[in-house]
Amino acid sequence: MSQVQLIPQLPQTPRTQQDLLRWAHQMQVAIQKFYMDLAKRTETMVSSGTLANRPTAAGLERFYYATDTKDLYFDDGNWQLIV
Repeated sequence: MSQVQLIPQLPQTPRTQQDLLRWAHQMQVAIQKFYMDLAKRTETMVSSGTLANRPTAAGLERFYYATDTKDLYFDDGNWQLIV
């Protein structure tokens, strides 16, 4: 699997008190973006449903659990049966 950078680029520490509010806002935005990106990756990495409803393989390095057959598949461009 390809590695994904999970640690966001953080703003530089403020040097003056005037920069503190801007820095705090930038930190808040960076942290929110980090959690949103993480949630999206998690949501798209593993999905489930019936085998008939499995999405088309697209090489997205994700998993699909077929609830009717109890099989786990991996999308590497073709759905590979894992278990």
